[in-house]
Amino acid sequence: MGCSSGAPAFAGEFELPTMHGSYLLGGSPAVIATLWDVTDGDIDRFCAALLERCSTHDGVSLPCALAHARSACKMAHLVGAAPVCYGIPARFYEAAQC
Repeated sequence: MGCSSGAPAFAGEFELPTMHGSYLLGGSPAVIATLWDVTDGDIDRFCAALLERCSTHDGVSLPCALAHARSACKMAHLVGAAPVCYGIPARFYEAAQC
C-alpha cells in the first residue's frame, strides 16, 4: 500500500491503467489502495489494525475491517479516509485444521 496507489490517472477523456486495476485483472479478488499521499506512521497503524481485525475475527469482510482500521490513525479524517477497497467484498475465515 503506497502513497496515491489507488488514485485514478487520466489522459484526456480516458483513464490510464493503474496498479490496482492490474491486480484485479490478474485475478485478485480485492485490493486496498490509498487515494492520496499519507504519512508513514499513520498508514503503518492502519495496516496493523487491518491485519489484526482480519486475523482475529472469523468471517469479517474486508470492507468492514477497513472501516474499523480507519480509527487507528491519529489523523482519522485525513489519513484514515485515504484507503479504499477495490474489487469484491472478500471475507476472511479461519483455516480448517488438518
